[in-house]
Amino acid sequence: RIEYLIREHNTRPEKILAITFTNKAAEEMQERINTEIGEPHGSSVKACTFHAFCVKVLRKHALKIGLSENFTIFDQELQDEILTESVRELSLNADDYPPWLLRNIISDAKCKLQNPVDAVDETDIYDAETIENIRSVLQIYQQKLDAYDALDFDDLQLKTVELLGVAEVKEAYHQEISYILVDEFHDVNRVQYHLLQQLCAAPAHNLMVVADEDQSIYS
Repeated sequence: RIEYLIREHNTRPEKILAITFTNKAAEEMQERINTEIGEPHGSSVKACTFHAFCVKVLRKHALKIGLSENFTIFDQELQDEILTESVRELSLNADDYPPWLLRNIISDAKCKLQNPVDAVDETDIYDAETIENIRSVLQIYQQKLDAYDALDFDDLQLKTVELLGVAEVKEAYHQEISYILVDEFHDVNRVQYHLLQQLCAAPAHNLMVVADEDQSIYS
């Protein structure tokens, strides 16, 4: 389809966004585009992961939502360190609040466009005291991220959705991107779905997705 858009419709390569989930898939996609279309046009196509696209958007426009353009990205290892520190500061038993559990709570909430602290409630499997402790840990965690001028991986997408809520930023990307193609669409979560909605709000609605509902393991 990318080849068709460029050769048959004279679409400028830089106005095409091809998005997927893993770095490996994005690299393979870019290699195939380069092979089919040739250089320099092939590398002008925006072929990337959701997270990589979000980083580019945030680096360019972060100030519009009160972020620094030089924010740090905390990977899973750093995230776990900060969560462990937060548990320690509250003198809680680290075995009762392992970082993987807290990380999953944070990720699940942010992928649903929710505040992790607010998302933890008594309908969960925890008792009231445990829920209150988790909330306190998550509050400290977020304060530490803010102090370090840092975002975790889920923040990258969440903040980009927030940023595309700014009219001038959204309009800039409607002008910049004419066609959007999404691979493995069955794996999109709620925040990614909202991100695509914002990018596709231009009159043309030029979105194509490839999906297999039988592989929709996250539904």
